[in-house]
Amino acid sequence: MPETLNHYQLGKGSVNLLFLHGLASDSGFWLPLISMIDKSKYTIHSIDLKGHGKSSFYNKNFLPSQLSHEVNESLIKYDLNDFILVCHSYGGRVGLNMLLSGTSSLAPSQLLILDTYWPEYQQRPSLQSVLERSADSSKIDPVADNVPVSATHALNLMHARLKKTTLHVKQKRSKNLAAWENIIKDERLCQTIDSQVDEHIDLKKLKKLHGKVKLVYGGDSLFLASGQQASMSLGLDLHIIDNARHFFPRFQAAPLAELINELKI
Repeated sequence: MPETLNHYQLGKGSVNLLFLHGLASDSGFWLPLISMIDKSKYTIHSIDLKGHGKSSFYNKNFLPSQLSHEVNESLIKYDLNDFILVCHSYGGRVGLNMLLSGTSSLAPSQLLILDTYWPEYQQRPSLQSVLERSADSSKIDPVADNVPVSATHALNLMHARLKKTTLHVKQKRSKNLAAWENIIKDERLCQTIDSQVDEHIDLKKLKKLHGKVKLVYGGDSLFLASGQQASMSLGLDLHIIDNARHFFPRFQAAPLAELINELKI
């Protein structure tokens, strides 16, 4: 069954601006930033990835390549011939797949990637270091300090966050939570996600598209080192927001809005 992705649209500008959130989030993540975007210049689109927000969750495949296909399918009816894509964290892997697929007329004209992790350019940070910067820091396992974080750990963390909020959201979130529990229990599927999460990220091809990609990181982000290496190795433009951590699109929206309002197709 095809996924039904929840889609918000706002503004009447001539430039289409699409937002993709990361794991354990939804379109609400972008609200502080969207409030500062020039609505006369941009028409804003924000999508809930499957299993998040008000979107469906039929297919357990959560690889970025599959998510990018689903996003493209959901965008067809909006006739976005040109658009700027802004994506955060795991959503950045989805955005890269959309840019590199080469099979869709819906590929973004520009890609703004916010604080995504590049495993090719940095040793994976420990699970403890990630949990210390999350709302789940009280649950740190004593052995987590020596365990490199993986996609599976991220999915488990996401599941824990969804579970905490289930009592405060609509029934669809509860249905999605059940689907996430099935993923977490499926060891083979989790191993597949870990091993194939970046299989379609062609760095050589990305290097040729360097003019279309801008990287933005918080100065205090765990993933800044990988972003800096990716920028140098691939020739990608890099902007650093001082004194900001992983969730800066929500908490330090003003400097990011300023960057976006300067973008042109």
